[in-house]
Amino acid sequence: MRLAGLYLRSRRVGRAFLTLGISAVVAWALTWFLVSQTPYGVRHGGLTMMLVFGALAAACVIGVSAHSPFGDAERAVARPLSPLRFSQLAGSILWAALALCAALLTFDLEGARPEYPLYVLLRNLAFLSGIALVTARIAGARLSWIAPFVFALAYLTFMGSGSDVLAAWANRSYHGLHGPSWLAALAILAIGLGLVCYFGTRERVGEAG
Repeated sequence: MRLAGLYLRSRRVGRAFLTLGISAVVAWALTWFLVSQTPYGVRHGGLTMMLVFGALAAACVIGVSAHSPFGDAERAVARPLSPLRFSQLAGSILWAALALCAALLTFDLEGARPEYPLYVLLRNLAFLSGIALVTARIAGARLSWIAPFVFALAYLTFMGSGSDVLAAWANRSYHGLHGPSWLAALAILAIGLGLVCYFGTRERVGEAG
């Protein structure tokens, strides 16, 4: 229990949870503005702010929160840290999902575009969080926000482009029950969690502490 407490304090889990909650509130406020104060209602893409950028903000926080303040010194710990890492990251993802879903459900989703927006939100959160964690392992937690940001922009760009394969796939994935995108999201999340929980994040010289 003492090790778990020290681990959670070293990761500033309380601050991460607070930031995730604030991110959900900000995403809700921006979505409310688009839905109620502009022509972009729930039937005309007004939920994009929540479904894409709300999930993106949460994924960036989750990726950065995987940072190890002790760097290579953690590898000398006698007890395995994988369960602690998994509990921290899975708890963060669950909390982000609950906060974002609660915010989304405050809107009238009847006739919303895309269909099944709650599923779209959860899938986007899983995929972008997985990308953030893979990046944290490869390049370090402090750079983990870059890849999810690029993927989110590419996703929106391909949706508005022509009829090539990537655009067609992106448009089909703008549906909560699109099986291939769900499989990809869950696979990349499992890979990201596995890499970070087992190996930790890659910390550059001078970043630990």
